[in-house]
This record gives sequence, C-alpha cells and structure tokens, in this order.
Amino acid sequence: DYTNYTEQDVIAMAKSLTGWRDYGYRSSRDGAYGSLFRPNQHDGSTVQLSHRFGNRQLASSGATTYADLVDLILEQEEVSRFIVRKLYRWFVYYEINEQTEAEVIAPLATVFRERDYQIKPVLRALLGSEHFFDVLSQGPVIKHPLNYTIGLFRSLEIPQTGTPAQLESLYVAILTFSAQIGMVHLQPPNVAGWKAFYQEPLFYRQWINSATLPLRQALTEQVLLGTTNIRGYGRLDYRLLNVVRQFPAPDQLYPMLEEWVSLLFPRPVPQEQLEYLRDVLLPGLPDTQWTIEWNDLLANPNDEALEVALEINLRNLVKSMMEMPEYQLS
Repeated sequence: DYTNYTEQDVIAMAKSLTGWRDYGYRSSRDGAYGSLFRPNQHDGSTVQLSHRFGNRQLASSGATTYADLVDLILEQEEVSRFIVRKLYRWFVYYEINEQTEAEVIAPLATVFRERDYQIKPVLRALLGSEHFFDVLSQGPVIKHPLNYTIGLFRSLEIPQTGTPAQLESLYVAILTFSAQIGMVHLQPPNVAGWKAFYQEPLFYRQWINSATLPLRQALTEQVLLGTTNIRGYGRLDYRLLNVVRQFPAPDQLYPMLEEWVSLLFPRPVPQEQLEYLRDVLLPGLPDTQWTIEWNDLLANPNDEALEVALEINLRNLVKSMMEMPEYQLS
C-alpha cells in the first residue's frame, strides 16, 4: 500500500494499458515517430481496483481504455495536490510545511481541478499571490547548472556573434560546462529526472558541493578576467560599461551598486554588504571618485585608458559579487 494506491492498482492498470506500442523512424515508412494499438495484445478483462479507488472496476473499451483510466486517476484529489506541490517547489521553495499545505497547496489544487487540470490558471494564481511576493519567498532556490551558465551570459549581456559554426562552438561549450556541474541538457539521468528536483531532504541544495562550487566560481572568474578562450569560437568580447550605461543613474555610486545587486542577486543586500562592494570598487578612495571618473569618461569617450581602467574596476566588483553566496540563488 503506497498510501494513494496499492500494488493491486499497479497490476490492474498495467493490464488496462496493454496493447500499445511505440515506433520510431526505423520501423515506419515515412520516418515518423508515434504509437499504435494492437487489439490482439490488449488484455480485455475487467480489472478490480483497490479500496484506494473505492474498490471500483474498470472495464476494457479497447483502444480508449487508457482515456478511461486517466479520467479515473484524475478524480483523486491527491493528483492535483501532487502536481501543485511540484509547481510550488519549482517556483517558490522545496519545503512545504503544514501551514503552506493548508493555505497554499490545497487552494491551488482546488483551482487546478475546477479548471480541468489546466496549468496556466494555477500558475497565474500562484505567481500573483501575496505568498509568492513575500520576502521569504524571494531567492531561496539554488540555480541549476543551465540556469547558472546561461544566466551568466545573459546578466553580463555577453554578445553572441559570429558564423553559424562559431556560434555552435559557443553553445556546445556552454552545454558542456553545464554537464560538468551536474546537468546534461535534455538528458536526465533516469525517468525520474535530476534528483535536485524531487529527492528529499536536500532537493536543489544537491547542486552545490565540494566539486561543483569551485567549478562554478572558476567559470565566472575566467569570464570576468577575460581568459576564456573557447575552441572554435575564440575569446568572449563584452563590456560591463555597456551594462552600466543602461542604469538609471550610472554616475551615482550607491544607486549604481544597487542596480548591480538587483541584476545579480534575487533580493537586496544590507548596507554592510554595499559598503564592502564600495571598497572593492574604490579601494581607499572617496565615494565621489566614481562620479568623477564616470563624468570624465562621458567628457572623453575616446579615452581608451580611462575606459579600460573603469572596466577593470567593474570586473573586480562583479567578480566579488559572483563569489558571494547570494549569486548562487534565484
């Protein structure tokens, strides 16, 4: 007895699903993939379900038996709760206590059933709720490898230019690195998927360990120090100054730092951390130094030495931010 179904139900439902076969391009005339029903391989008997399904019987209807079975399964309220918990753990947090179960999961499950198991109304309700915007719901999820790797390129606005062959080399390099830190794109380790998405008690804390954390930090360091040389693509050419130019007040020190925090971290940081970042950017210099140098750059846009100096300072700043625990969260 597995609480919501029994071994008897597994056997009975397996009988109801017999007769279906899939086929691939090697066994089809037009190279298509699909499935077909073979009546002579179908168990046409009426199966008996357990008390978990009200001791109901399910008669065979041939090729449509699977649809009757799906309807019967979806009648169980636990199905909606089970799926809603998965959505909650993906978008909010893996820990679901009794209060969350009662105040969030149960109402969303009701929406799910009432809207004929459509995902969109559930997500609209969840992502528009006060619970989702609560400060405690902000940034508790560790970035999975693809999120971390692709997010690095997006947040720094690293251009993706070149020939199709060069771009392919770039994308292969990105996916290769994601595989090195635990996620091979579109190739989960088994039918259950990656353990970080379902296995208690660690869930997505499994993405970070003594092997993967140094690799994550090594990637960001290589990118920010300009030492990344991708075979078939070359070096990454980008400017953090171009990112800062899009900020509302790029010439103001603390507003500029807060924009970087908003871009790289899931939530604001305390003043003490802002002061630390200030010291990284302007070691031993007054706060006004950033405004002076920025205005100098605006007045002398062709001053390459000044631009390089500001770019180096910004890369030191962002490198320090990406070494902070907050950067691992989303």
